[in-house]
Amino acid sequence: MNGKLTRSSQDKMIGGVCGGLGEYFQINPIIVRIFFLLWIVIGEWGVIAYFLLWLIMPPQQYSGGDFQIQDIGARFRLIGNDIRDVFQEPSPKLLTYGGIMLVGVGIVTLLRALGLDWSQYWNSTLVWAGLLIVGGVFILVKTYLKKK
Repeated sequence: MNGKLTRSSQDKMIGGVCGGLGEYFQINPIIVRIFFLLWIVIGEWGVIAYFLLWLIMPPQQYSGGDFQIQDIGARFRLIGNDIRDVFQEPSPKLLTYGGIMLVGVGIVTLLRALGLDWSQYWNSTLVWAGLLIVGGVFILVKTYLKKK
């Protein structure tokens, strides 16, 4: 793991949270993005967790130190600046992933309209248990191989 957990300013699509987590755990940020997308799709607090991390994790160039409750106004202003930047100059990666997500939602909606509702077989608890196990094993293996 790298020293301090910060939001990435180089590998950033919206707030830099996934890029920062990827840098901190020394894994590809795409894996973190896929994890958050699955968490959001499953609907179990993914957006809230991302927003809280966006609020708590300082940007790489932030010189304000660790998170203090007094800094919450400044952190919200930073989030506002990030959101403004996303709307003024969206990342090509964000547009690509957004397009893929829209196509996926469209396909699921079409299948439901045609009566092919596979969600009745979906058990989010089992999916989360599997994702947590796979994620934990991945981090342990990555850490173990780095020590050698």
